[in-house]
Amino acid sequence: MTTALNIDLQVEELQILAGQCLGRPLQQLQYISGGRNNRVVRAESMVGPVLVKSYFYHEEDPRDRLGSEFGMLQFLWNH
Repeated sequence: MTTALNIDLQVEELQILAGQCLGRPLQQLQYISGGRNNRVVRAESMVGPVLVKSYFYHEEDPRDRLGSEFGMLQFLWNH
């Protein structure tokens, strides 16, 4: 499942929304440094570690960052 999350979310909001998307609660969120237009977070769930990525969003920027990245990953997987 892919769901875009706003990069400006606070840790608590990100934890709740990502947990709802995954269908299980998340604990121990740890930001991974280095992102500029997104945030990457490692979290623990009942079934093991997960990676959560939230993308930059601005109403004047119509780019589909999640769609672009997912499309590229699909291309790489298939080739």
